[in-house]
Amino acid sequence: MEKTTHKIKIANAAFSIVSNDSPEYVSALAREVDLKIDALLKNNNMSTTQAAIITALDYADSLKKNDSSTNSLK
Repeated sequence: MEKTTHKIKIANAAFSIVSNDSPEYVSALAREVDLKIDALLKNNNMSTTQAAIITALDYADSLKKNDSSTNSLK
């Protein structure tokens, strides 16, 4: 698939993302991240930057644990 530019919005900030992935996939990722950040902002007294960092740490933790589980299965 050819690289295309996708326009997304997360936490009321607009981004242009260049990706080989489909527009539907990129939009779905953006929606998921936006929902997580929005939930943190509604339920906690934190800045958008803090919510984004917590969201990034959550995804990094999940990735590391999934990689570890995959390596264990090999």
